[in-house]
Amino acid sequence: MQWIQLFLWGSCTFWASRKARRARAWSLILCAGLLLSMGTQLYLLWEVDRLDIETAAPLHLCSFSALLCLPMLLNKSQGLFQFVALLGAPAAFLPLAFPAIAHCNHPTLMALSFFRLHTLILCSAFLMWLQGFPLPTRPRAILLAANAYLLAVAVFNRFFHTNYLFLYRAPYHTPLAFLAAQGSALYLLSLEMGALLLVSGLSWLYGRLPRKHAPLSAKST
Repeated sequence: MQWIQLFLWGSCTFWASRKARRARAWSLILCAGLLLSMGTQLYLLWEVDRLDIETAAPLHLCSFSALLCLPMLLNKSQGLFQFVALLGAPAAFLPLAFPAIAHCNHPTLMALSFFRLHTLILCSAFLMWLQGFPLPTRPRAILLAANAYLLAVAVFNRFFHTNYLFLYRAPYHTPLAFLAAQGSALYLLSLEMGALLLVSGLSWLYGRLPRKHAPLSAKST
């Protein structure tokens, strides 16, 4: 299911990027799809009385990145694009490969919304690149922003006894579960080192990808 969605949405994103008017319309469609995906999941959790401080706040990296995609697409923000390209997009790919979907009364609808949300984060970054916005090649600013975000979420978890960013408990049947089994200190260190390697590796890779045509409009944040 997830790979079919990725292929279809990705193909439509590539097609839409070829014309400026189509690209602008497609940006609105991606934004609507992101909001619909998040709203559907929240509604399905509310329906089974599981919508609370533990599940409703958009503090996981994927839901946080999905929200960032909205102003990124609407305002063509290069700064937000850098964060999504280096952290949001790879974080969105992992749940497609290792899904951890919440239980509800409508599992198929939940799965469709779950996979669509993560697919559209990838497509949002893809569209920005196809429109000519340069991929990030210097990871320092993004690493600083990521650590500030991590600290803020850790403080939130501490006060509200939540598990955002899976800092205290890793989802089952994912690579994070293996790391968490090695101990909490090693788990947190692994998350930090993994982010460092990921951002550095992607920055190196992005620097070797071809530049696309000039962007329609760009704003920095």
